Amino acid sequence: MSIESHPGKKALAPPPPLQWGEVVPAGETALALRFALGDRTVTYPCSEFRRWEHVNGTPET
Repeated sequence: MSIESHPGKKALAPPPPLQWGEVVPAGETALALRFALGDRTVTYPCSEFRRWEHVNGTPET
């Protein structure tokens, strides 16, 4: 629950960005993924990612 100074009225300014990153607006597709590390920021195009799943147990041959 939040406290609003004027309930029902639209805010004059947009909310601040999330501290952990930016989110693509609904209905749009992300084009890049950015990792913010302690000493640098690394950006990868989403087209370069592949799905990998790691399962514990004996490796496949």
